[in-house]
Amino acid sequence: MARKLRNYEAMVILDAGLNDQETNALIERLQKVLTDGGANLKEVSRWGRRRLAYPIRKKNDAYYVIFYFTLEGSGQVLEQFERSCRFDENVYRHMVVQVPLKKRGLEVAQIVPSPGYLADFRVEPRAKAMARRRASSQYDEAGEGGGAATAVEERPAPEQPASEAERPADDAASSQD
Repeated sequence: MARKLRNYEAMVILDAGLNDQETNALIERLQKVLTDGGANLKEVSRWGRRRLAYPIRKKNDAYYVIFYFTLEGSGQVLEQFERSCRFDENVYRHMVVQVPLKKRGLEVAQIVPSPGYLADFRVEPRAKAMARRRASSQYDEAGEGGGAATAVEERPAPEQPASEAERPADDAASSQD
């Protein structure tokens, strides 16, 4: 019976306090566990140092690495990889998942985010957004927009303190009774 070739990806979160040599040595050791067990390593994506969503072991930063590999046969290699991650104190978290790439029609290269991937999602400062709106509304008011709708300039409401903030504390307490 022919064994099925399966695609996997393993994300490993490492201690960001390690220097570059220690980080590279740890990544190479994890790669060696996979390749010695018969896994065909497709790519190693180093995301680098990132801020964690919540502290792990009282640390706020970690080093992210993703291994993309194919494996044929038993899961002994996966057990060895997970054991290596579990018993290494410099590995905060790890997860190995099977990825059905053929069903989705994707290649591994299409899944790996580009280095500037997160930069595409930056939030624009409010001043730039307002300036762009004003420029587009002036463009539409001049009749050059080509559309029937006219743009209305949005302005933020002037900031005013709440009426409760202006009353003394004694008056505010007596008015609530």
